[in-house]
Amino acid sequence: MIVHVGAHRTADAVELARHAACAGAAAVSALPPLGGYSFDEVRAYYEAVAAASDAPLLVYYFPESYPGVRTVEQVLDLCRIPNVVGLKYTDFDFYRMRSIKQSGAVLFNGRDEVLAPGLLMGAGGGIGTFYNVVPELFVELYGQAQRGDWDGARATQDSINTIIRITLQFPCLPAIKQILRWRGIDCGPCIRPRGGLTHEQADDLGRLLDRDLAVSRT
Repeated sequence: MIVHVGAHRTADAVELARHAACAGAAAVSALPPLGGYSFDEVRAYYEAVAAASDAPLLVYYFPESYPGVRTVEQVLDLCRIPNVVGLKYTDFDFYRMRSIKQSGAVLFNGRDEVLAPGLLMGAGGGIGTFYNVVPELFVELYGQAQRGDWDGARATQDSINTIIRITLQFPCLPAIKQILRWRGIDCGPCIRPRGGLTHEQADDLGRLLDRDLAVSRT
């Protein structure tokens, strides 16, 4: 079990990391604080979280949303922090991913749309949003990659990506929660100020998924 403990305030992330470790988490992970922070500020944040407990820490490389960490050198610098064991890599640059993996860091693929090429380039697994919706497809893809069945992995990735393309026609997080509700996991609405789907949007989402994949109400 890897528990995500990222927070806007360093003190909150530290408290959550300590709590996760006390609860028996095998590791913790943390997004950097959201906003225009410098690399030095992000590094200080990760130093504090890494030192908070004995649970190994996974940092995040997600330059699209968290621009404080952008280069391979910065990622490798974070990985040298004591108790940091690796990272979640959320980007489409697989050349850069491979360079980081070759350093020996534990690396998880972070773009749901490209788990197959991520595994090919050395990711040890994946962490993502749509794993909650169709875990069976991601498990199937991982098994195919482990067996070297890349044609099968590519076909399974195509099926996953069809679900992603349909879902992203709607507000993403409310749509994910709606699909989970249809699949028997009612995890409630999004926290305000984020809204939910309208009845019309929910009907359209279900119709598209039923038509193309038959996953929405199964």
